[in-house]
Amino acid sequence: MLFHGSEGAWAGWSDQTAALLTAHGFLALPFRYATGGNPWHAGRIVDVPLDRSVKALVTLRGHPLSSGRVGLYGVSRGAEHALLLTALMARDAVDGLPDAVAAHAAPDVICGGFDAAGERDADDPNWRSWDPAHRAWTWRGSSDDLLPTMPIEIERYEGPLLLTHGTMDAMWTVAMTRRLEERLRRHGRRPEVRYDEGDDHCPIGAAAENRHNERLVEFLWRALGATVETNSTVHDPLWTLTRRPRDDERTIRRGFGDAFMRAFWSDCGVEVTPNQARRVDLKEAGLIWSDEVRGMEGNVFGLIDDQDRTIQFYIEADIPDDVDDARHLRIVLMDFPQPEQSGSYGRRVTMGEVHGLIETAFKTGLDHRHFSELTFIAW
Repeated sequence: MLFHGSEGAWAGWSDQTAALLTAHGFLALPFRYATGGNPWHAGRIVDVPLDRSVKALVTLRGHPLSSGRVGLYGVSRGAEHALLLTALMARDAVDGLPDAVAAHAAPDVICGGFDAAGERDADDPNWRSWDPAHRAWTWRGSSDDLLPTMPIEIERYEGPLLLTHGTMDAMWTVAMTRRLEERLRRHGRRPEVRYDEGDDHCPIGAAAENRHNERLVEFLWRALGATVETNSTVHDPLWTLTRRPRDDERTIRRGFGDAFMRAFWSDCGVEVTPNQARRVDLKEAGLIWSDEVRGMEGNVFGLIDDQDRTIQFYIEADIPDDVDDARHLRIVLMDFPQPEQSGSYGRRVTMGEVHGLIETAFKTGLDHRHFSELTFIAW
């Protein structure tokens, strides 16, 4: 489901992106939410009812061609729309949260209402001065909780999130996405964030557009686990479709057999619990271990596979301050909990071994029998 920006629904940019996504196997809906306008002039983003967006999301999810998993993508004001809608649905526990969200050139706060008439020349008979009293959005019939400058609380959302922004954006500063990223990470979220050096508000030129579109398609394929109903083998430069064991459809596999797992971790009291575990691929799992879990006693990183089997890497001692390269330190307990046996299988490994063991976990799954030299310890 795609949200256009202040250029309005008639400009055609979201239709172009929808066509591109359709060519890659998605059911794509360019959602027209601005009012008024025509092919020559944009409309208004004033008192837009976000409840209508929820209804459209529900309808799209239930479409006969839908896999049941739906993502949102927006640019500029459309990015604001996507993030704000998702944050409000998460805050108010509305059923049917999007399964993935992508936003390009997004603000970190709610912005004021927009009327394209204010962008015309002052001597144009349809010109109107900007009215700061206009509010862009309503939720459940009111805009009282959606005032300009209020933060968009996207940190409430636990699903896959892609944020992109050009570093030379002359319309909406890249600092807004940097603030979003900082707030998300402070709340234990793991957004995918990409800053495109030298790009303006939108990608300009074939190379920049191709880079942006390839990134978007790849993210949506990974995040939505897209399926197709076919008995043929399909080969794509990025993805291979293979038989899923338990039904008659085909599912995306990239790299190793279990392309995704759920990750949880704790770093000095900042944690994502197993109940809050985030869906990640191999690359994301490695980044969490490297970037989010410091070498301090008590910190832990874990993975859960689709059979609810778990592997944990528990750091048993601090890395000494005078150690520059800690890869040789055998201070990590690799642990496979076995609740039905009231114990766990495990062994101590070095800090440097963990990345390889995470890779093995994605390759073989979390059956402890695939990991040698384990000792059973009763709880």
